[in-house]
Amino acid sequence: MKERDLSLDVIRIVACVLVISCHAPMASAHINIPFLVMMGYASIPAVGLFFMISGALLLPVKLDYITFLKHRLPKVVIPTLIWTMIYLMIKIDEDSSTVDLLRTIASIPFSVQGEGVLWFMYPLIGLYLLAPILSSWIKTAADKELKLVLVLWGITLCFPLLSLWLEVNTSTTGILYYFSGFGGYFLLGYALKSRRVKISLTAAMLVGISGGALHLLLEHYAIEHGFFYVFWQESIFVAALCCAYWILIPRITRYLTTGKAYSNIIRGGGGKKPG
Repeated sequence: MKERDLSLDVIRIVACVLVISCHAPMASAHINIPFLVMMGYASIPAVGLFFMISGALLLPVKLDYITFLKHRLPKVVIPTLIWTMIYLMIKIDEDSSTVDLLRTIASIPFSVQGEGVLWFMYPLIGLYLLAPILSSWIKTAADKELKLVLVLWGITLCFPLLSLWLEVNTSTTGILYYFSGFGGYFLLGYALKSRRVKISLTAAMLVGISGGALHLLLEHYAIEHGFFYVFWQESIFVAALCCAYWILIPRITRYLTTGKAYSNIIRGGGGKKPG
């Protein structure tokens, strides 16, 4: 039996806190705008972290395709259906005249219904459907091939910035369209957990913090910048923050549980317990 990885549990807890922070209302009186802006930005990686955890735990899939789906899909599909029906019943009870019930129910397999908060489950189910196929490639791919695919995904994360100066096709006819999306986080989680790919914590923090500084600057001068395009889930800044959290949280966890010298947290080196 595999030993449970405590660091993944801690990352999951942090991601849950970030989700709550992202959606929690803030008092409007005497609010510190820069603090609020940075708190909002720092909480965005929650979704990416959840997908990275899924990739780290699932990949590579060792079961055949049908067996894996039979084993895994009910765990995400059934709760999604239950909560969808609960939300739909509440919605129907509140305003039954505006709900096309048959069309709504028929749309459930294709788009979130009842309540938008369930959107996360749809790409997660999609990644479950993809996981065994992706695993077949992972098992035979060399590390450099894995890195290349992640680099191509990373380029798509730069599209919001590149589009400021270049004409970038992000539609289905774009050359890198099929490398974009949350699948990159899914693969990244596996790559970092398996240590087949290494990312510098310093570099990840520099990119992530620079994104926060840019966001703060744009907000301060009220410059229109399309926050949900430049600084949202599929942004190089947010992906860098995800990597920083992913690397830093286990090191802090080890420090708290083993007493490893604090000076080694950032560089990740060894250290003696304080005596």
